[in-house]
Amino acid sequence: MLKKKIGIVSISFALALAAPASANSPDNTAQAVISSINARDLGFDFYISGTTNPMNCSRPELFRISNSMSNRDAMVSLLITAFTTQRSISVYAYSCDSDGASLVAGVRVY
Repeated sequence: MLKKKIGIVSISFALALAAPASANSPDNTAQAVISSINARDLGFDFYISGTTNPMNCSRPELFRISNSMSNRDAMVSLLITAFTTQRSISVYAYSCDSDGASLVAGVRVY
């Protein structure tokens, strides 16, 4: 089971690195480095200072991966790797949560 998870994370990370940087859409943030991360009951929260706010949410620095996202584990693994190595990321946001966080459906590591 552990080997399978490591394999999935490795493949996800490789695909994120291989994706072209020009594939940004209006719903993607600009590249930036994660300033902090927080695992909580609502989902996995992370903070990015100095990036864009594509959904115009009221808390532009706060992003959340909901626990209900099918790709949650892969995205969280990518974010932890990016945070610990200080790699820049961009995220695909699709909506705002009730507390003003941007809800995330995709992550790209550069």
